[in-house]
Amino acid sequence: MSLQKERKEVKALVNDLNATYIDKNIHIVAHSNEHFKDDQSEYNAFISKEADIVLFILDGTIGPETEKEFLNAVQSLRSRELPQIQVFVREPEDKNSSPDIGRIQGLMAAGLGVGKYYVKYNDITDLKDKVNTRIRTIITEVVGGSYQEKQLISTKKLRFLKTGFSVFCIMCAMLLFFLIFNIFAPKKLMIFAGGGSVANYIQETTGKHVEVRTYPNSIYMNLASGSSWALLSEEANRYMDDNEAGNEHAFVSICLSADKIDSTFINEKTRHIFTKARIVEYHLGNDPLALYVNEELCKRWGLSESDTIITKEQAILYLKDILSHPSDARIFTTSKTSGTLRIFQSLFSDRDSIDLENMLDKQKSFLFYKNSSSDYINCLDDQNRLPYIILGSKSYYVTKLEKPVQRIYVRDDQGLVVKPMYIYFVAYKQNEHYCEIRKPIIQFLKDIDADKYMSESTWRDIEQGMLKTTGGNKIIEIR
Repeated sequence: MSLQKERKEVKALVNDLNATYIDKNIHIVAHSNEHFKDDQSEYNAFISKEADIVLFILDGTIGPETEKEFLNAVQSLRSRELPQIQVFVREPEDKNSSPDIGRIQGLMAAGLGVGKYYVKYNDITDLKDKVNTRIRTIITEVVGGSYQEKQLISTKKLRFLKTGFSVFCIMCAMLLFFLIFNIFAPKKLMIFAGGGSVANYIQETTGKHVEVRTYPNSIYMNLASGSSWALLSEEANRYMDDNEAGNEHAFVSICLSADKIDSTFINEKTRHIFTKARIVEYHLGNDPLALYVNEELCKRWGLSESDTIITKEQAILYLKDILSHPSDARIFTTSKTSGTLRIFQSLFSDRDSIDLENMLDKQKSFLFYKNSSSDYINCLDDQNRLPYIILGSKSYYVTKLEKPVQRIYVRDDQGLVVKPMYIYFVAYKQNEHYCEIRKPIIQFLKDIDADKYMSESTWRDIEQGMLKTTGGNKIIEIR
């Protein structure tokens, strides 16, 4: 809603392109959210069923509704090869001030691959020039190549060809209908969303080494737990509005989380959404917290290669040492809404004076990602190449650092401090006793060895697509 001027200018430009293409019998109709009068369901239906091209204009951030529209467009592109998608992003000068930039790029890479879909622009004039170029290119690729050829065919020949092809197609359809249906029947798109630690944990601990980032007929978005859960509400809401559970175009969402959903997630605003749906929680296991300390800090703190476990109290002392000398070292952690950060924060009491969220807000700490590199870290500290410590876990680490780091686990009175690994998905209420689990999720559970760790009766119910539920519980736990 904050980009009305950009939208108005681009819409006018698109309408003006009609003068260029009208002689070729190509008519361009431009719609924006004003056209649908805030009817989100009509908006989504138009994107998935009518649109040939969808343009997203972002100012360095992406709102939840826009993100849903993007996923809707990607799903449609995979199922019907339309719409063509272009994302125009005005990046801030300081990218660190807009953490959404990395998420937008990750979202696009997961859905569309890296490359031509992501276009940076500087101002409205630059935006219009780039929209103009992209739309002309798309029209040329999709329509223009066949236009000249069609003009060379006479009306009589064209009518003959159409008739011949129609008969041929009918014969083929009659002979091959069942084979084609069975082989090429559209499959539901699976959307994996959530933390990298759970994705790594699944790959490292399952017999098939399942990689959710390349799982068949799916896309993966690396999101913090709190953000990924929104997909559960969206999927349940679609079922409420459109009864899409059995719709071939409906997506299946699986959230990977190092944080536990509790009853507060289903609040007064969302409670009605879950009258026909339930959230299912499957506990994968536990991932030990780990500090990744580079060699300079190891020497500073007197840590040897044999020191692989430290106490919670030692971890507090090391972090305080960095906080008291912020110009000498760096702390890298995950986003404020991640399960990993929450578990680390739970180690510290108020008297410890370690507030990781506040540290991020005041830029005394920095975000890291699995593919963070030494160049990334050096940019964050203005090329000072300071020593650093990374707050991660056994399955959540950086893979591209040049300098060696030492992995050190943290223990308290109960043993190693761990974070739970969960997956969450939506099941659909059939009656008072059972919920239906969709087949793609059943197959995924089998691929990650869930059948080996559940009771026979529970897995038998799941294989049959039905899961027992009790009373009015909105969250069903299976282990």
